Amino acid sequence: MLLHRYGSVDAVFDLPLSVGLDLIIKARTAELDEWVHRQWCAIMPFTKVSFADYKAQVTGSNIDRRSSAEILAEVDEIENMFKEEQKKNADI
Repeated sequence: MLLHRYGSVDAVFDLPLSVGLDLIIKARTAELDEWVHRQWCAIMPFTKVSFADYKAQVTGSNIDRRSSAEILAEVDEIENMFKEEQKKNADI
């Protein structure tokens, strides 16, 4: 783990709980970023995917977390915009 700069985990255990948890979360995030970057460097010669896009794909941060109803409402909005545009173009 990336907490090695503290010498031992005991140093982290002596900190207040919230600070210790924040350090562990930060270390885990940095460790994941490093792992994803190494993976991307290995495939980079064979792909044109940017690091940001690759990281989003691997970590799942690009997944839409809205409910089905919200997504379908947006689809309806887009369809209505296209229908209105088609009507305008038909009138011209």
